[in-house]
This record gives sequence, C-alpha cells and structure tokens, in this order.
Amino acid sequence: DTHNVRSVSFHPSGDFLLA
Repeated sequence: DTHNVRSVSFHPSGDFLLA
C-alpha cells in the first residue's frame, strides 16, 4: 500500500514487501 511505503521494501521488479 502506498500509505505504508515507508514501512515496505522496494523490489527491483517494482513490487512491495510489507514489513
């Protein structure tokens, strides 16, 4: 989620990994 962007890790593929 974009509101959790500060809490997630960005993948080279552009996907998000929720912490």
